[in-house]
Amino acid sequence: MKLGRTKYWWFWPNFYDAEDAHDGAKMGVVACAIIAGVTGLTSTYSYYMDSNIYGLLGGMIIVLIYAPLGYGIFKMSRVASSVALILFLGEKSYTFYVQGKSQGIALLLIWYLVQANRAIYWFNREQKKNRGDI
Repeated sequence: MKLGRTKYWWFWPNFYDAEDAHDGAKMGVVACAIIAGVTGLTSTYSYYMDSNIYGLLGGMIIVLIYAPLGYGIFKMSRVASSVALILFLGEKSYTFYVQGKSQGIALLLIWYLVQANRAIYWFNREQKKNRGDI
């Protein structure tokens, strides 16, 4: 654990240097990996149980979307972090309000994506300050 970080740093991270921002962005990478992994596993399981090819194809498309978004978040891309958050919020809003399904771990993943957005936007703002763009 880095000096100056509180025990619950992951809950609301403070960013003082680039390392803090990279650690905060890793929260988004983890969220994208979990989203892609669980979606891939559940769609494959659904295919083998129900022979639902459309569910399998949809699941693989989700995997192909979130894997590059996770990589973009790792590379501190504002576009990738914003798109991942908006897509996940939209999908979870639909499943909750329209389908009436429980969200389970989705709230934690949303929290991780929000923290990744905070980290990446802070990092990019600091990079502009250091270059003299602001």
